[in-house]
Amino acid sequence: MKDNSDKIIAEKILQCITNLSDKKVLEIGCGNGRITSFLANKPKKLIAIEPDFRKVKEAKDNISGVTFQIGSGEKLAFANASFDLVIFTLSLHHQDSDAAIAEAVRVLTEQGEILIIEPTIEGEVQRAFSLVNSENQELINAQAAVKHSGLKMHNYEIFNAVWSFDGKENLCQSIFDFYNVPFDNRIAAEIINLIGNRAEDESIELSDELVIQYFKKRPKTAMEDLVFAVVQP
Repeated sequence: MKDNSDKIIAEKILQCITNLSDKKVLEIGCGNGRITSFLANKPKKLIAIEPDFRKVKEAKDNISGVTFQIGSGEKLAFANASFDLVIFTLSLHHQDSDAAIAEAVRVLTEQGEILIIEPTIEGEVQRAFSLVNSENQELINAQAAVKHSGLKMHNYEIFNAVWSFDGKENLCQSIFDFYNVPFDNRIAAEIINLIGNRAEDESIELSDELVIQYFKKRPKTAMEDLVFAVVQP
């Protein structure tokens, strides 16, 4: 299994925030630093947090120019107005989204910004992976929390990455391995059925549909809230 989503996500972040070198940045849910590595040494200061201590250790061992810490977005160990930018990298739906957004707002400066990158439930990757472990409700809940956060949205963009697999066996096994669960022939058949005629291809590519949302800390107006509701998928 190979994918280019980390690189593409990092590119989208850098496109949204052009003056990153002037900012103190907090990344929430950095995992093992797979996206963080593309951002290292670019901001004035970059702190990345992750609740899994094993992933934090891996990130520390492999990436320089970043302060990695064990932590959760639901209760940030930072003072008010500590950061110019907070980034949720595929992590908002893995926690209490309302609490995490409130904490992000708290640690932002008055002119602070928030970037939220999440998978959509319509993408091929999400649809295939959800047959093994569905996160669809969590993704919906995260977007509901964003909608009611009072943040001002400046940009909303759907984009795509590609995940490649060496045939249907590799595709199915990779999904079960991703979640560290035993192989299930019935679910594997559902995955193969989902990809249709491509199942017999030697190389199978699935589209990973993602959304990036860029917010300012100041509250939205009533008109902006109406626009936000219209553009939601």
